[in-house]
Amino acid sequence: MSTNLEKKIANIANAIANGELSIKTKFSLKEKKENPSIVESFEKIINSLNITSITDGKNKELKDKIEKYRGYLDSIPSPVHVVDRQFNIQYLNLRGAELLKMQQEECIGKKCYDLFNTPHCRTDKCAVKRALKENKEITDENIVDPQGINIPIQYTGVPFKDTKGKVIGALEHITDITELKKIMDYLELQKSYLDRLPTPVHIVDKDYNIQYINKSGAETFGLTTEECKHKKCYDIFKTPHCRTKKCRMHQAIAEDKEATAENIADPKGLNIPIQYTAIPLKDKESKIIGGLEQVTDITELKQTMDKVNLQNWMQSGLSQLNDNMRGDQDITTLSNNIIATITKYLKASIGTFYTISSEDSSNLKLTGSYAFASNSESNIEIIIGEGLVGQAALDKEIINIKDVPVGYLDVKSSLGNVGVQDLLIVPFKFENELMGVFE
Repeated sequence: MSTNLEKKIANIANAIANGELSIKTKFSLKEKKENPSIVESFEKIINSLNITSITDGKNKELKDKIEKYRGYLDSIPSPVHVVDRQFNIQYLNLRGAELLKMQQEECIGKKCYDLFNTPHCRTDKCAVKRALKENKEITDENIVDPQGINIPIQYTGVPFKDTKGKVIGALEHITDITELKKIMDYLELQKSYLDRLPTPVHIVDKDYNIQYINKSGAETFGLTTEECKHKKCYDIFKTPHCRTKKCRMHQAIAEDKEATAENIADPKGLNIPIQYTAIPLKDKESKIIGGLEQVTDITELKQTMDKVNLQNWMQSGLSQLNDNMRGDQDITTLSNNIIATITKYLKASIGTFYTISSEDSSNLKLTGSYAFASNSESNIEIIIGEGLVGQAALDKEIINIKDVPVGYLDVKSSLGNVGVQDLLIVPFKFENELMGVFE
C-alpha cells in the first residue's frame, strides 16, 4: 500500500472519528488498480456518509417537504420519486419500487440514473436535470429499462424549492404509456390521412399532455406539431371550459363517454367559436389512458345562426308590437302599450315615448311611459335639438350610450333606487318624416 493511500485512509478515519459526514476524498486510478478491494470498500463508506450528510444536513428542507406530502405521494398509482441536486433518491413511492422490482428502502440513497437506466440519464436531455437547472416543470418521453425491460414512459420533472426559493431537489412523475404508444404508432400510420383533415385532431393523456396533434391543429395556433407535443391542451386552446368540469375531455375521461359541446377557442387572442367532441381512449384491459378530441371551427355556421336568430327575434318582437297596437286606441293608451312592449321585449327597466306635439311641431311631448316617474316639467315636453332625446329627433339617428354616469337616472321601486347602465334613444319615422322618439 502506497504512502499516499495510507494518508487518505487515515484522513477518512479521523474525519469519521470527528463526526464529519461530508467527505470528498478521491482515489487515483493507480490506487484503484493496485488496491481494488480496499479502495472499493472506502468508496462505499464515503458514499454512504455523503448520502447521510445530504439527507440530514443541507437537504433537511427537502426531507421536510417529502414528509409533508408523503401521504399524497404514497397514494399516487404511478411511479413518483424525489431526488436531491446530486440525483440521490430521497423518496420513492410503492408503485415506483414495484416498477424497479425492488423494496422502497433499497432505493433510498441510490442514484436515480443507476436504477431507471434510460437513454436520457446522465445527459442534458434528462427532464429532471433540466427542471433543476431551469427551475421549471419539464415533460418528455423516454424508455425506462429496469432489469432489461424496455417500457415507454412519459415523465415530468418538477423542481422542489426551499423557503428562500432555492431549488433543492426535484420530483419526478412517471407514466407508463405502452398502450398509448400503440395508439400513437397506429396514428402515425394514419398520419397522412389525419394531416389532410381540415379540422384539428389531437390526443392527450390523462394529465392533458398533448401526445399527438395533426397539422391543421398545430397551424391553428401558429405552431408545429412537435412544438405542441407534451404541452397541456388547456395552455394552447385557452377556452372557458378549460380546467373546469365543463371540459368535454375531462368528462370523456372521468365518465368514460363521448362528450360534445360548443366553446370559444382563444389561440393568440382570436376568439374562434368551435364545436368539439372528446372520446376516451382505453388500453387492452379497458382502462382509460387518455382521450381523442376533434375540433370544428363553426365561425361561419355561428354567424349564419346568429343572423337567423336575430331575424327570428325581430320578427317575434314585431308580432307582439302589432298585437298590442290593434284596435281603436287614443294616443296615450297607444303610446303606453308601445313603450311597455318594447321595454319588456328588450329586457330594459324603464322607458319613455315622445310624439310630435300637436300644438308645436318643434317640440316633443311625453305621451307614454313604462316605470317612469317624472319629477320635472322638462321631462314632459322637449324642444327638438335640446338634450339627448331632442338631438336624436333632430338628427333622426339612434343614440346608444353605455356606462351611463352614476346619478344620471335612477329606476325607482318601493324598496329603493338603482342606477341605469345603458341608454338607447330611437327616433321613429313615417315616410322619412319624424313622428317621435322613444327612450
